[in-house]
Amino acid sequence: MSMLSRTHWLRNMTLFQRLTLSVRALLTLLLSLPVLAGLVGVVLPAFGYFPALDAHHFTLSVFAQLFAIDGMGKMALLSFFTGLLATIISVASAFLLLAVFYRSSYLNKLQTWLSPLLVLPHAAAAIALLFVLSPSGFFSSIVANVSNILSSIGLSEATSVGGASVLLPPTWAFPYDSYGISIIIALALKELPFVFLMAVSVMSQPHVKRKFDGYFNSATALGYSPVTLFFKVIFPIVYPQVRLPILAVLAYATANVEIPLLLGPNNPPTLAVAVVQWFNHVDLSMRFQASAAALLQVAVTLAAISVWIMGEKVAKHAQIRFYSNGRRHTGKTLSDIVAYGVVSLYTLLIVSIIISTLLWSFATFWQFPAVLPKGLTLLHWQTTLVALAEPFNNTVLLAVLVSGFSVIVATLALEAETFSGNNGPKSKTSSFFNGGQERCCHLLCFYHC
Repeated sequence: MSMLSRTHWLRNMTLFQRLTLSVRALLTLLLSLPVLAGLVGVVLPAFGYFPALDAHHFTLSVFAQLFAIDGMGKMALLSFFTGLLATIISVASAFLLLAVFYRSSYLNKLQTWLSPLLVLPHAAAAIALLFVLSPSGFFSSIVANVSNILSSIGLSEATSVGGASVLLPPTWAFPYDSYGISIIIALALKELPFVFLMAVSVMSQPHVKRKFDGYFNSATALGYSPVTLFFKVIFPIVYPQVRLPILAVLAYATANVEIPLLLGPNNPPTLAVAVVQWFNHVDLSMRFQASAAALLQVAVTLAAISVWIMGEKVAKHAQIRFYSNGRRHTGKTLSDIVAYGVVSLYTLLIVSIIISTLLWSFATFWQFPAVLPKGLTLLHWQTTLVALAEPFNNTVLLAVLVSGFSVIVATLALEAETFSGNNGPKSKTSSFFNGGQERCCHLLCFYHC
């Protein structure tokens, strides 16, 4: 669009179009200004400049002191690998569920079951997992009682302490294991519904669904199983459209604080947890170290994203042979077993978490290895409801205001994109996807012979 035609278009805009463009500019400012302010507030102290603490000169000594801390490398690697592995597990599980249950009645049921889990905060999920998977949790209590039953009939022996026959909690590492396995499990369980529902939302769009139905019918007529069909035809279309949310999940997983703080190791913790602890330290001089560590955390997140992108490139080169091998039932049995295993494990954990959390909210005294508490009471609820009345009202009010404002601003900003898209050059995003879907989806037709 030339400058003259663009000026003419701006003059002929309606009031609504001007409003949408103004809202888009406002949204850009709302997103960029806090980020820029926070970035300046972290970068300057990281390089030794903090006038409030009488530091007026730039220096690299802060980073030297940071890397000299014992265990710093392990902190960074722990954040890197836990976030990356959790994302891989959640993404692989989500697409595997889609592949196995695509065009079946179970897909809608899975969508209904997983949707409420999106509102569960990460901290609440971590605490709920503690109730279930800790050494004295719900599962270990069940195992201990089974062991007690077996010992009573002479098939095993109970642990004896102080002359009394008692059952002690197991000594497994979950939580707080040094390898971050508990962090990976919790993050994967929490992020799987998000990735799954993002992919379902793309596949549920009317024009996309019509295309997929046609591709599905054509491929099944050629003898392809639903799982093979999904990964050869549908996955190459869906993945690019959910790629950005997946990268957001990866960035969040590498920098998450709540779950590593509750379930992760303490000596050393993950880098994100250490950053928060140093920022909240009573010694204000720790802000230098915390700022440098925050930049290191950004580098860790960028490194994880870079590894993910490189993995995409490797997969892109490997997928050509997969598309053209002509096999119609690749991995169907294994995919079915793993998918049903994921659903069963997820259902078992969710049901156990709900039961355990509800019981704990009413329990009077619950000692290991009892499966049920000794008594029930409403005291916890009465005390909590009175104490949380004002925070609850504030939370609801804040949620309604923020959600309403966000929906209005996002809708108007997207409407502005529509106006500018109809009167300006095609965006790179739209041109990137144009034509790519058809090329990917007709590959099977070329190899059916």
